[in-house]
Amino acid sequence: FCTLLSSTLNHPLAFSHTIMSATAAAAKPKNQVRIGGQKSKFIHADQVRTLLHNGEKEVTVIAFGASISDAIAVVELLKSQKLIKATKIQTSTAENGNEFIELVVEKDIDFDKIYDKQQDEREAKKATA
Repeated sequence: FCTLLSSTLNHPLAFSHTIMSATAAAAKPKNQVRIGGQKSKFIHADQVRTLLHNGEKEVTVIAFGASISDAIAVVELLKSQKLIKATKIQTSTAENGNEFIELVVEKDIDFDKIYDKQQDEREAKKATA
């Protein structure tokens, strides 16, 4: 699991595993995207993109249990578009035994240029629909 992430993200990552209290897990910072429920991976990817575009220096993508693979997929989607780079991966276990992952990402060097191009393409699609 850890080897896959490190090689997949292709970035020197800080990796750790900690035990976290349920209280600490419940507080949601503004720059955090929680993966779960029935939302599409694309919706979560848009949330990350929007936070970074609106000035957040870094965004933490977090997921519990079965949603961990979806969090990785969201980060990989944005990474494949050359929008982000992952700077930290941390797995944790809450006091109730639930495992979760936190992936911290920041803008890649060409984020603004690529983001603007994607927005222009979205607007062009809307105009022709």
